[in-house]
Amino acid sequence: MENNQLCQNIYVANHSSIDSKIINNILTKFELYVRRYNTRKQLKKLSIEQLCDIGISAEQVLKEVQKPFWK
Repeated sequence: MENNQLCQNIYVANHSSIDSKIINNILTKFELYVRRYNTRKQLKKLSIEQLCDIGISAEQVLKEVQKPFWK
């Protein structure tokens, strides 16, 4: 009986760990997508002078902001 309970506990612990990793991966991806979206949104707001200051051309901005958030 104790051995069976131990096996069940190990099974639950392993699956909880896997579920936790999956959830963590999903949250990490979501955070990345939000960061990309917000960065591109802010990039669109920069003036030509500001873009020159940071060394990015208007063409580069256009190319970047047209990307979907998952890329």
